Amino acid sequence: MISAIGAFSAPTTSRLENWRFSKADTDEWTAVTVPHTWNAADGHNGGTYYRGAGCYRTDLNIPEVGSQRVFLRFIAVGTAAEVVLDGQSIGSHLGGYSAFAFEITDQVKSGKTHDLRVKADNTHRPDAAPLSGDFTVCGGMHRPVELIVKNAVCISPLDHASPGVFIFQENVSREKAGLRVRTLIDNGERKEKNIRTLVTLTDAEGKQVAHKSQSVQVEAGLVENAELLLELSNPRLWHGIEDPYLYTLTVALFDGETEVDRYAKRVGLRYFHIDPEKGFFLNGESYPLHGVNMHQDRAVKGAAVSDEDIRSDFAHIREIGANCLRLAHYPHSSLSYEICDETGLLAWAEIPLVNQVTHDPGFAPNARQQLLEMVRQHNNHCSIFTWSLSNEMFHRKTEEPMELLRELQAICKAEDPARPTSLATNNRRKELCNLTDLVAFNNYPGWYGSNPEGMQGVLDAYNQAGGLRGVGVSEYGAGGSIRHQDLSLKRVAPKGNWHPEQWQAHLHERQYNAIMNTPACWGSFVWAMFDFSSDGRSEGDRDGVNDKGLMTHDRAIRKDAFYFYKAHWSKESVLHLTSKRYRIRNTRRVPVKVYSNQPEVMLSVNGKKIGASKPDRLKAARWENIELVEGKNKIVVAAGDLRDEAVWIFDPTAPTPGPAAESIVQGLFSASDAEKGHSPKGAFDGNAATRWATSKKGAWLAREFENPVETRSISIRWYKGGERNYSFKVETSTDGNTWRPAFAGKSGKQDGYETYSFDVAYELSHVRIICNGHGGGVWSSIVDVRLGM
Repeated sequence: MISAIGAFSAPTTSRLENWRFSKADTDEWTAVTVPHTWNAADGHNGGTYYRGAGCYRTDLNIPEVGSQRVFLRFIAVGTAAEVVLDGQSIGSHLGGYSAFAFEITDQVKSGKTHDLRVKADNTHRPDAAPLSGDFTVCGGMHRPVELIVKNAVCISPLDHASPGVFIFQENVSREKAGLRVRTLIDNGERKEKNIRTLVTLTDAEGKQVAHKSQSVQVEAGLVENAELLLELSNPRLWHGIEDPYLYTLTVALFDGETEVDRYAKRVGLRYFHIDPEKGFFLNGESYPLHGVNMHQDRAVKGAAVSDEDIRSDFAHIREIGANCLRLAHYPHSSLSYEICDETGLLAWAEIPLVNQVTHDPGFAPNARQQLLEMVRQHNNHCSIFTWSLSNEMFHRKTEEPMELLRELQAICKAEDPARPTSLATNNRRKELCNLTDLVAFNNYPGWYGSNPEGMQGVLDAYNQAGGLRGVGVSEYGAGGSIRHQDLSLKRVAPKGNWHPEQWQAHLHERQYNAIMNTPACWGSFVWAMFDFSSDGRSEGDRDGVNDKGLMTHDRAIRKDAFYFYKAHWSKESVLHLTSKRYRIRNTRRVPVKVYSNQPEVMLSVNGKKIGASKPDRLKAARWENIELVEGKNKIVVAAGDLRDEAVWIFDPTAPTPGPAAESIVQGLFSASDAEKGHSPKGAFDGNAATRWATSKKGAWLAREFENPVETRSISIRWYKGGERNYSFKVETSTDGNTWRPAFAGKSGKQDGYETYSFDVAYELSHVRIICNGHGGGVWSSIVDVRLGM
């Protein structure tokens, strides 16, 4: 405890910077920026990724704090953390997606510098969720760290790292609204204090519309609750994306006439319910929820996303027109929920209880802890409409989970009686589907089992299993690669290497059609908004990535399915020609499809108007058997002032799309053909014992770069290069679709690397080598490839 000496100072919060990292607590440290994860690269390259320990350190500079108190708040560390200050442990935490806080007042000195270290460890362990899941569990300090300085009497930051103020909405209607506000007052003085709590509510223009105060006696060294009810007449309601109106609620603590602490939160007043037959209602009005799922994850960064990354992701979600968001499969940062408040997105929050539980003595307490942390840390976000307790329980072999789930249900309702609980399931056990207030299911008709028209039957079955209380679709969708183009709409193997963009869009059309036909469906969430890291996967066009996103992992490209939903959900005018990336075709007559929310779309081919089409219920305008001329064809679609176009090349000799046309793709490395045991990766691993090989003339070997590079040459180490003259061409591309010739010629019978110079410097993100065998046969084989930077 601290004696009350010196004048009161304003509380401050600042982020800690200048971190250094080492996988072992040694003298070899590398400067890093937090957020940081050691799985930024290996977490989405396929196979396995490092799950172990790492250590961070920084010089903790304590300002002149006088009689104030000092706290550290870690917004998330994956998965286990121990905090060490000047060689002494000050605390630990288990759980990779929630904040935790410690008071360090007695361990630091005003105006001094201290050695702060954080030992993090994402090793799989049986006493912490998640035990499994289709996502990379990144290690490290993947969210920021805060230094908090407060007065001796303050709003407590130590209750599960919550803000110490809890706002509960009561009896909200268009005529009135009640806000019950509970504040945790922490008295760090050595004597009892009489503390006055003042709660005020101001509108968006800063005008005070309600206020109330209460005085509480707080004994020395203890924490007391101050609770009061603020009432407002004729409130302006927060009405989702249509009108996300926010008031500002402020809690101020006074010791006598001196303000000692303050908390401010923007609050939207709303009420909602779910009708078993008519779906979701917001503020008394029908408001069907349609949105997406999202992980905290980006290409090259893994879970260590910045505030700017988060805001950029939400801009894409707003662009598509979603009105709800499931933040999967764990609590996300407070910033994410704050943006939901600001933009009107109804948010689904959940804990990382995925697939299974164990009966390890520590597991159930950790699950309870993670639930309490989520609810208390994020309770004040008006956008959150449900707390979710688990995802796909029973999907993997598990110990009996129902007792723990019932316990979590009881805890959640005690903490927040107003919000409904939920879970996401792919199992129709009635005890599971009737446990929580809401039931939602994960299902992928036409992708995993069933058929493209199977969604209606699944909706009906889960609604029945849940007692006809209405049903949500927590996940649905399909994989899709922008590199795979195929108009045949043939069913593909989900775990195979061929994921055509057209099949993904087709499945979304059929799945969403059933959802629109089901009034009892209160909400649906596409899986997923963005491709994301799942290092154990080996499918689609690369290893280590789940490609069910509507946008690519790097956020560079919107897939066709993105525009399907934008045409349905957005108030913006939408016109999108699909299959633009399918540039070279071997059929003369082709279908044309456009996603649009306009009344009519006109199609022109090579300057000739073909005719208009009205978009159907699925927002798709369609033309069949459109004839192409050999060579280039300019396809133009227009609606009012909107225009979209593409150039399609008709080449009767082009290969037919399908797995055989792109035989193997391994992460960033690909080839049109590869002999068994000699995959494309073998030409880019720097290992003289591995190589790529093909027996087909015209076969190509390619590499994609995660960031653009500039080069004037390429060096190739040919297999048996001293004995053979290989004939080949080199092409470069900035997008993987349009290729530019860079070199054509033959190798010079040279062992080791042979360098070929380009006439100009090329900026590229893709390079490919087209091989035509050697003087003695059709075979081509490359040991290694390097670009001259």
